Amino acid sequence: MDRETLIGIVEKKHHFRVDPNDPVFVLATISEAMLEEAKGELRQVVADAIGRAAATEAEARVKAEAIVTKAGEWAAERIREAGEAAATRILTDAQAVQVQSAIAAKRMRRATIVAVVCSLAALAAAVSAIARLLAG
Repeated sequence: MDRETLIGIVEKKHHFRVDPNDPVFVLATISEAMLEEAKGELRQVVADAIGRAAATEAEARVKAEAIVTKAGEWAAERIREAGEAAATRILTDAQAVQVQSAIAAKRMRRATIVAVVCSLAALAAAVSAIARLLAG
């Protein structure tokens, strides 16, 4: 801020006229220089903090990606295990049904043989009865 503006502010606020060559402006210059230095230091602190935050964010992203990858691998393994268990159960059930089907087929063959034998016996009895009727 220039001297004339500062003189106007002081005069308006404090009703006091400061001479443009007053030593107070030396203090103002010193204060301004110190403020600029402090701003520079603050800029550096903020830049460092932003850099650390960015690095922390990048590390967090890497860790998060690793966690997601591990979780995906874990889930895939659980799904594979569940699939294998289901396949084993289905195979066991299919084998049991196959055994039961074989037993049922065997029983059906026996029943069919018995039915054929009974039919032949009935036919033989009928033929015998007809032969007796014709003979006598």
